[in-house]
This record gives sequence, structure tokens and C-alpha cells, in this order.
Amino acid sequence: MGVLDDAPDGVDRLVTAYRHAVGLIAYKGERVGANESRRHLTHYTKGILNSAPFRNRLTQIKNAAEAAEI
Repeated sequence: MGVLDDAPDGVDRLVTAYRHAVGLIAYKGERVGANESRRHLTHYTKGILNSAPFRNRLTQIKNAAEAAEI
């Protein structure tokens, strides 16, 4: 059997989350992509220390720029 890599750190997870959001917004349009990104972004942040306030803000994004700001 293969060996599992180490789990990604918080920064890698956040970069991946942002790229995921940008991709969804580009593919589905700003309104639908941002709405769908909200759910995914909150899941990416779970388990990151002190991320709850940011998670609450991520549930309200309207575009990729707001996700990048948070």
C-alpha cells in the first residue's frame, strides 16, 4: 500500500478554498458561484484555530473579492 502525505496546513487549505471559490464563480457566474462557494469555504476552515469569526463572514460573500479580503 502507499503512504499518505501529511495533511495540508491551514494556509494551504485557505489557498485551495479561495481557488475553489474563484473557479466556481468563473464557471457558474458571480451570484450562483458565490452562493455555492459559501458552503465550501466554511468547510475548508473547520479545524483551523480561531477561524469561527471568519467562517461567519464567509457565509455572506457576494463575490471572489470579498472571499479574498476575508
